[in-house]
Amino acid sequence: MCGINGFNWGNHDLIQVMNDEIKHRGPDDNGFYCNDKLSLGSVRLSIIDLSDKGHMPMFSRDNKFAIVYNGEIYNYLDIKYELLEKGYKFNSNTDTEVLLYSYIEWGSKCVEKFNGMWAFAIYDIEKDIIFLSRDRFGVKPLYYYYDNGEFIFSSEIKGILKHEMDIKANENLIFDFLYSGHTDHTEETFFKNIKKLKPGKNLFFNLNDNSISTIEYYNLKKALKTKKIQKSKEIRDSFFNSVKRRLISDVPIGGCLSGGIDSSSIICAMKDLGMKNIEVFSLVFPGEKIDESKFQEVIVDYGGLKWNKTSFELEDILDDIDDLLYTQEEPFISLSIYGQYKIMKSAAQNNLKVLVDGQGADEVLLGYHFFFTYYFLDLLHEYKFLTLLNEAIIYKKAHGNLNPFIGIFKIIFSKFILKHRKFKHPFLSDQFHSKYKNRIELNPDVPTQGDVNDRSYFAETYYPLPQLLRFEDKNSMRWSIESRLPFCDYEFVEMMISTHPSQKLHKGITKKIFRDALKDNVPQVIMERKDKIGFEIPDDKLLRSDRGKIFVSELFESKRFKERTFWDYEKVKERWNEHLSGINNGRLLWKIIILELWYRKWIEGS
Repeated sequence: MCGINGFNWGNHDLIQVMNDEIKHRGPDDNGFYCNDKLSLGSVRLSIIDLSDKGHMPMFSRDNKFAIVYNGEIYNYLDIKYELLEKGYKFNSNTDTEVLLYSYIEWGSKCVEKFNGMWAFAIYDIEKDIIFLSRDRFGVKPLYYYYDNGEFIFSSEIKGILKHEMDIKANENLIFDFLYSGHTDHTEETFFKNIKKLKPGKNLFFNLNDNSISTIEYYNLKKALKTKKIQKSKEIRDSFFNSVKRRLISDVPIGGCLSGGIDSSSIICAMKDLGMKNIEVFSLVFPGEKIDESKFQEVIVDYGGLKWNKTSFELEDILDDIDDLLYTQEEPFISLSIYGQYKIMKSAAQNNLKVLVDGQGADEVLLGYHFFFTYYFLDLLHEYKFLTLLNEAIIYKKAHGNLNPFIGIFKIIFSKFILKHRKFKHPFLSDQFHSKYKNRIELNPDVPTQGDVNDRSYFAETYYPLPQLLRFEDKNSMRWSIESRLPFCDYEFVEMMISTHPSQKLHKGITKKIFRDALKDNVPQVIMERKDKIGFEIPDDKLLRSDRGKIFVSELFESKRFKERTFWDYEKVKERWNEHLSGINNGRLLWKIIILELWYRKWIEGS
């Protein structure tokens, strides 16, 4: 795991400045290469082959190609054997060198052979191009700036911002964020003229004419099969293979443990695959409703694990919020990501470099309860009224509500709702809403057509997974931790999204076939859980604490906040007073607070 930088002219000092800015991504090594046409930089977190032979930029034996690379190719040994048979000779045991020679052998199509996470740039000296690529689902980030022939790229936005440029906010994204909570659904970022390379895409920069082009090498929609009935054993085998791939390392590997089905399944799979002395990291809140330590303890005892628990006081958030804003670079919808930030910090303090985490499970296993809306709608469209009635009765008994039918109503009347939805967000200023309201239909909250598997595809590729992956990468790399995600293995993703919905949602239970597949590997009390907590934190309480009230009051009463064109100040103040009186407006208020703090830090420089 590393950080990469580059631009299309030579400047030793500037590429080193960029490296220094993202050195948290790779504290073990630092390197750069410059000529009159380009500069390449890399900071390295040594995971595979810890020797100096993994130094980057790495050149081919004939010095015709150079690479800077961030990520892991989990099947690199299989590809290496294939290349050895073709006569290639290797100087290291790194996956970096395998990636480089894969490009030399197969060109840009090499990425179709990879199973892993990556963002890399290869300098093809003979063709005079820079070839960049990002993995299928965007686990690893890659940002770029392209204007007037200047091309700059980096693993983080802050690297690009070390160049002299006019830093402006992208109000398109600000509107999407305030209106629907979306942050990573397009190639745009919150910084004007800085884009992200979309997942599953390659980018080519021609150093002769300074032109840029992109091509999609992977499309999940095209890879999916039609509602296939799967066997539990096939699901289990695919999952175990995914976990096994992510255990290749020359340094110790730990795991995140929330106590839920996803993280528990990973830890239990690691145990069953032969790992010993597994070290796990958990967030605990003794005495709080969101505390999951009793479930965590079940897995710790079952696996004989070394258990590291971390917690924090609410006011710690205010102490760390500036660093969290610096870490994430772009706004985030709530402070729930702070829990993840603290987990990664704890792992770093315990000298871990690699953690395996459960991000990406809910999108493909149908773990979110809104998926029942689409499942019930499917049953309605298929005239399976008795099945629908039976499922609805069981859902009501299990969860005490019929929320899926509220979702169905919203979908049926979606066009009307989209047209008149400002009543849901009265805090927006009329001016700001009027200017950007066309984006409401361009970027819908939810798909209004398709079945439950289409909704799963939407969750995987549009919202929420892309923003969750950004949170995961930034929080982990802030502390020089490589986070590996078995549920984002493309083979497993394709299998699960293609699985018939009735195998995933059944009698009010989410993730049904996955629970069945792992029932002999994970303690029953975990696999029977119906609640869902994750990295939740009691951030609404912080706003009512003495320090929280002072913090928010000073922010809201400032001249800058009152004059901000995004919101109606009086309406925001109303929501604040409601919250103090007992109505929970915490999620909305934190979204506004975070945006204001981000704007001051990154745009106004204060």
